[in-house]
Amino acid sequence: MDASAPPLIVRVPRAELGISGAFMQNDPEGACELQLKRAEDGRGLIARAYNLGEHDVEQTLRFPALKIASANLCNAIEADGRRLSVADGCVNFTVPARSVACARVILTDDR
Repeated sequence: MDASAPPLIVRVPRAELGISGAFMQNDPEGACELQLKRAEDGRGLIARAYNLGEHDVEQTLRFPALKIASANLCNAIEADGRRLSVADGCVNFTVPARSVACARVILTDDR
């Protein structure tokens, strides 16, 4: 299904014309299916990582053009949980085997 869907194009507020690139990078790439959406309460973005594999995955997210101001684990209804550490412009969280993990990421354009 994913291969037959057209690419998703996202307009970024205050983006400069002619600039292109990756909004988000993840590592290890392809270990989890990632979905990114605006938080329902307007506070940042919600990253959902689905791990269909047999082993836990340590997922790393980076936003090259923006700075991560803060990050928290959250549940399916976006209630904040444990605060996640932000180091070297990345946030890391564990996605258990055959499970999903959600994180709220608040970004700033102050680099």
